[in-house]
Amino acid sequence: TVPGNKMDNSVLVQWLEELKSEYDVYTFAVGYDPWHIQDTSAQLQFEQYVGKSRSFQVRQGTKTLSMPMKQLKADYKANRIVDGHNPIDEWCRMNVQVKADTNNEIQPCKKQLNPKNRIDGFMAELIAYIVLCDLMDDYQGVV
Repeated sequence: TVPGNKMDNSVLVQWLEELKSEYDVYTFAVGYDPWHIQDTSAQLQFEQYVGKSRSFQVRQGTKTLSMPMKQLKADYKANRIVDGHNPIDEWCRMNVQVKADTNNEIQPCKKQLNPKNRIDGFMAELIAYIVLCDLMDDYQGVV
């Protein structure tokens, strides 16, 4: 946990370093929503950590999120995703409501637009899924 309402992005890089040193887990790529990043230092930290070609801004909106949301749902339905049934992630998924536009493009929003309905875990999962799909060939070449 990180105190306060905002997180210093260097905390994420420190956590990634901790995963590597304590558990031998290496970060292949990083995806992030650029809206909450006040300066370019976080982007530069991510780029330095995983490389510029594996650091992705994932903008929020139907243009970016619609197709990946539909693919993610299909992959869950086909049992192609192992999520460990983390209760916090499951709670976040239950708080997601699909918002569709006139072109049937979709994006997630908080159920009943209630600010208490947290969807952060789902958004992190969706961003990671988008990055994985973009880099799938490279990733499979590494594992």
